[in-house]
Amino acid sequence: MAVAVPICRVQENSTNISRPLQVLPHTGAAPRPACPHCGHERVIGRGSFMRKDGTRVQRYACKACGRSFNPTTGTPEARLRKRMEWEVHKQLMTAAAPLRKVAARLGIHLTTAFRWRHLFMQALCAEPQPPVRGSVALGHAFIPYSEKGSRSSTGPGSYYSRWGRLKSGDTSAFGEGPVSRAQRVPGAPVFRYCIDGRPTRVLLATDGHDFVLRPVGNRPPTAESLQPHLSRMIVPGACVLIADDGPYEDACRNLGLVHRHCPSRFVGRNPEDARLLSALNRIHGYLGGWLMGFLGIATRYVDRYLAWFIWIVRRERSAAGQERSDVESAVAAL
Repeated sequence: MAVAVPICRVQENSTNISRPLQVLPHTGAAPRPACPHCGHERVIGRGSFMRKDGTRVQRYACKACGRSFNPTTGTPEARLRKRMEWEVHKQLMTAAAPLRKVAARLGIHLTTAFRWRHLFMQALCAEPQPPVRGSVALGHAFIPYSEKGSRSSTGPGSYYSRWGRLKSGDTSAFGEGPVSRAQRVPGAPVFRYCIDGRPTRVLLATDGHDFVLRPVGNRPPTAESLQPHLSRMIVPGACVLIADDGPYEDACRNLGLVHRHCPSRFVGRNPEDARLLSALNRIHGYLGGWLMGFLGIATRYVDRYLAWFIWIVRRERSAAGQERSDVESAVAAL
């Protein structure tokens, strides 16, 4: 079974880019990592190599597939040249700083900052989300459709988008007739704004403390299409409070989940329902406010941004829990 390599390799409070990266060669006492190519655990050492920063890294070889690797193979740090800047970049990802500020802070090109951000988010997508259990509130949120950054489409948010001009009343760039008004480029398929440009639905499930987010696409949901997602979000046997309209009751019934529908998200029938609905509203508002800082995100990257959002919230909660435990320890010492 493959062993995930941690993304962060330095202390969380470290921002010194002049300190050399501490990578030590393998010793016989420490277990060897599994092969990132095939997941086999029969691994042997195969020498080491020296990086340009003066650190030596152990190389391994898999007895099953015969391929060699090192501890960074299969991670965003593989073949990375600006390693010290990458360590600081991981700290800046917590603050969700704009790309131009990240590039200026690290002294790298803007395209490098964009590539590093998506490498980091892609690695976060591989981290599993544990399902919630017990009493669970279930709802959804919508993320507007966007082709932000695309140079091959005229959909909303794209580089060649003409929909902004249409909203302002300028129809000179659309020609005559409904087809030419919605066409991307000459000879290209027609972009159907009300069909292809639907917002992405994101399922939200929380037990009041932990939460799970999962995008389900922009098509109208059905009970059959929601069942695979809900089975990964909610532990069997949970009691589900449905806060939004949709085929959630049928999906929960098919999965054998005890469920009930709340007529309003802002009204709880009892203190437990009020607690769950308050937590659901808090996650919904936090997610919406966080996404507004990017002035729109590309629809094809929704899963990456959701994984980034979950990672930030978990780090903030971990830091708050550590600070609370330190305070409690200090009070107990008195």
